[in-house]
Amino acid sequence: MVNGPKDWLTTMEKSMQEKFNISLVQPGFDVGPTLLNVYYLPYTVGLLWAYAKQNKAIEDNFNVNSIIFSRMPFYENLEKLKKSKIVFFSVYVWNWKISLRLAEELKKSNPDIITVFGGPSIPHGDKDLFLKYPQIDTIVVGEGEQVFEEILLSYLENKTIDKIIRAERLKDLKIPSPYLEGIFDEIMAENPDIIWNPTLETDRGCPYKCTFCDWGGLTNAKIHKFELDRVFAELEWFSKNNCDFISCTAANFGVFKERDMMIAQKMVDEHQKHGVIRKFQCSYAKNSNADVLEIIKLLNEGGVNAQFLISLQTFTQQALENVERKNMKLDEIARLTTYANKRHLPMGTELIIGLPGETYDSWKDTMSILYEKGFHSSLDIFSLQVIENAPMNMQRQQFDLKTFSAYDMLVDVTNFEDVELGLSEEIQVIKSNSTMSQDDLIKSYKYSSQVLALHNSGISDLISIYLYKSHGVTYREFYEGAIEYLEDDFKEWSKQLEDSLYKWHDTGIFDTTVGEDAIKIYSWAIPYIIPMQLHYNKKVPYFIDKISEYVSKKWNVDKTIIEDYNHISKHRVKYWGNYYKEQGSMDTLTNLYDYTFNNEDDLIYKKQSYTIDDQYYREYGDDIISHTEFVLYGRQRRWHLHKVNKKDK
Repeated sequence: MVNGPKDWLTTMEKSMQEKFNISLVQPGFDVGPTLLNVYYLPYTVGLLWAYAKQNKAIEDNFNVNSIIFSRMPFYENLEKLKKSKIVFFSVYVWNWKISLRLAEELKKSNPDIITVFGGPSIPHGDKDLFLKYPQIDTIVVGEGEQVFEEILLSYLENKTIDKIIRAERLKDLKIPSPYLEGIFDEIMAENPDIIWNPTLETDRGCPYKCTFCDWGGLTNAKIHKFELDRVFAELEWFSKNNCDFISCTAANFGVFKERDMMIAQKMVDEHQKHGVIRKFQCSYAKNSNADVLEIIKLLNEGGVNAQFLISLQTFTQQALENVERKNMKLDEIARLTTYANKRHLPMGTELIIGLPGETYDSWKDTMSILYEKGFHSSLDIFSLQVIENAPMNMQRQQFDLKTFSAYDMLVDVTNFEDVELGLSEEIQVIKSNSTMSQDDLIKSYKYSSQVLALHNSGISDLISIYLYKSHGVTYREFYEGAIEYLEDDFKEWSKQLEDSLYKWHDTGIFDTTVGEDAIKIYSWAIPYIIPMQLHYNKKVPYFIDKISEYVSKKWNVDKTIIEDYNHISKHRVKYWGNYYKEQGSMDTLTNLYDYTFNNEDDLIYKKQSYTIDDQYYREYGDDIISHTEFVLYGRQRRWHLHKVNKKDK
């Protein structure tokens, strides 16, 4: 237990003293391509201060000395924090170790500084927590706003502050916004060169209980909503402050159809007034339906890029049961993808590699089924992470989960001061389980990266869809054959990937670059390495030609179809040297494009005319390195594919 000011002051003396300094720490990485300088605004700690300063006693007696939003430079951040009486840390997997180190160094310089930790990563069930981490005075479990206020008042009144404080959920979310209260004005003014990504919070809670998630076990089952006036005012603030990329915290955006449609319309209105809000990232209602698609359609037609994302994780039934996950019916998935593909709506899904119950064979089937159901654009494949407070952490023995410490999954394009100071964040990542050996896991990574390089990059998706639809060729058959046919072309990249994966499992550092030390690849991007290699090495047209050869030799396909496939693909993929800075055109001999991507029933041998245009905002790489980074960072919004439309539309 810790106490407030040692020398208690009378009310009159208190009124004459300077305010007590506190600091708020939520250090993050810079995110996105190296040519940008992007950080998230530290929304969580901003919320705490916006809430507490409503209390006059707190407003009159406390001053926020520092808000730490960046990990580096470490020692400059440390010096700023030394001026504080209390330091509050908002921690998750991306800043746990650096927060511990800052607290440790603070205690060395001044043992009287009070350190308070809150966030999902804290191992609050560990009875030896405070022995292991003596630099922590207090932890908060649960939502922090009310507890933050109580701690400050306790300090002010010289009351004991408990070591563990468990917070009840806020049911009434009529709480002030850190944006509207000006909490971030100072750090934004001090850092004019930073591009800021704000966080939009529309509601709190999730009714699902997937065991790989922190929210498993129905911890936050009921969803509580923020007032629309607050949400709308924040969107206006984002627009005014030139924040064009909005990250929404809602776990199921679209579950409140009318309300969420109004929020989407407000984003469109702000974009059309000021041209600022251009990208919206969110997790949509798990059992996504036509309501969510209407929201996506509204946003994209209004100039705000938003990807329609259906989180599936796997199609392997045993794996789904093991993680207490239930996907929507396959027929419903196919209906939604058909709708989205016809309307050029950015659409994708997520899979998790290494789930208990998955095998190398079932993983290939999962990817094949995914394409059968119409997911032909964005696909994110994540390594299974065993998070501290997720239910799966208690299932290690049940599923023989073998993990290793990965130190680079959260690094993006930041410098390597983390490594030098021993501050690289650590996540437990799957190495094997009872149904998938380490060797099979690595084979699954390699297979995934090669398929992504062909299908999701736009190299072979058109012709594989054609063969599935007209010849009944499964995507698994197509891609197993294509990878074998292209073995010599993939060999160097595939071997590099394999070696790097084994080394990653041993060291926790994924030591790989694309190009000769050109682009450092971190482990979250493992599945996209071969697609990036393909672009960096300017091999897109070559691989389209090789797929043409492969199809011609293996199946009885009309030469006209092969010719159209080759012609369309070389126009459609945005490879280096193939930028459309103004609208172009393309003629074909058949309606192959509409037969495959627009789901037309009949293949027609008749001349078709199309327009070709840049997908989004005419963003181009200045060189092959920046181009390749755009391929990675723009994958969810299909940056690498041009938009194809009938000329008469």
